Amino acid sequence: MAELLKIKNKSENAINVIIISGGECMIIPEIISDVYFEMMKKSPVLYLWIDTNLSTLKIIRK
Repeated sequence: MAELLKIKNKSENAINVIIISGGECMIIPEIISDVYFEMMKKSPVLYLWIDTNLSTLKIIRK
């Protein structure tokens, strides 16, 4: 998150950010790409910041 704050502070313009963050063990990678593509349809000037633990059920079962 510190890296994102550095980017925001250096920018002369306002930056719109969608943050997906947390330790969700059941989130699937496809959700990230779905959010990204929907976001680009709405506004290509948004940033998508991802700070999460992604895994699959197969890995969790091990």
